[in-house]
Amino acid sequence: MKTLRFGFGLAALVAAALVLVALSSGPVLANKGATFHASPVDPAALSAVVKSSTTNNWGTQAIETVPLYTVPSGKRLVVETISGTAHGVTGLSLSTSFDTRLDGAWSYTGVVWQSQGTIGNMSRFAFNHPVRLYADGGTPVSFAIMRSDTSITGGRTIGFSGYLIDKP
Repeated sequence: MKTLRFGFGLAALVAAALVLVALSSGPVLANKGATFHASPVDPAALSAVVKSSTTNNWGTQAIETVPLYTVPSGKRLVVETISGTAHGVTGLSLSTSFDTRLDGAWSYTGVVWQSQGTIGNMSRFAFNHPVRLYADGGTPVSFAIMRSDTSITGGRTIGFSGYLIDKP
């Protein structure tokens, strides 16, 4: 009898917990007799922009401009993260900026590369910066990369993530 009472008590507790979860999970939408719970929608996810560029062959130029995206007219890009990886001959130095244009002015945001060590004769680097940067519609978004060694040995991947909003 004690076990039966415990079983009913446990079932009642589980049922009460399910009711509380259902009541706290947001609005309920009905569709032909079925019940669905709407999950919160992140507005930024609806207009997300993620762009990157990869090369396994640097080329021989000391300065590389890497255009990644042109913001659509009537929109403003909000950049939340810039990131990248690179590798090159031992002793390689990198200087990089992330470039946007807002209200007619260029914005150059410096990138801080972190050494990831050396494997064989290759130095490895990475960066990942949370940022809050903006770019107007019709303007390019790019990286400028300067490097100390202009041999073609090495490569890089760089990119950003963010979202579009209607231009205020």
